[in-house]
Amino acid sequence: MKFTNKDVQLTPRDIENAQRELSLRFPAPLTNHFLKVNGGKPDPHVYEDARIDTTISESLALKSTKGRHTAIETYRHLVLNLELLPANFFPFAADSGGDYFFADCSTEDGDVYLYRHDTNGEPLIPLGFGVDEFWARLKPED
Repeated sequence: MKFTNKDVQLTPRDIENAQRELSLRFPAPLTNHFLKVNGGKPDPHVYEDARIDTTISESLALKSTKGRHTAIETYRHLVLNLELLPANFFPFAADSGGDYFFADCSTEDGDVYLYRHDTNGEPLIPLGFGVDEFWARLKPED
């Protein structure tokens, strides 16, 4: 898996500061992801399963020097302000339709959920695996 157009390189201190600011503790796979990638477009970038078929447009940056909308801003808006998701859910990726992938920070692997903003059904879809497996399951566009 490679990521292009990454944002600023983060330090462990950047992660610690974000966790303290948000009163969250990121699971190790999410911390490692932000330390290695911090934003960018994944390649490959297609996620498919029996319920979902989407392209991942970006890995959210925790901190940005490129003027990007950050994971922290998304968290504050969707979780803290609108209260659409539990406080232990943290966004880390977005699809091309404007939906977000969240990691459950209360689980060791950061269990991944897709939040669909424009659905008539249940907007929160559990994928059944963690952050590392999420990235490993992406495949090239046909």
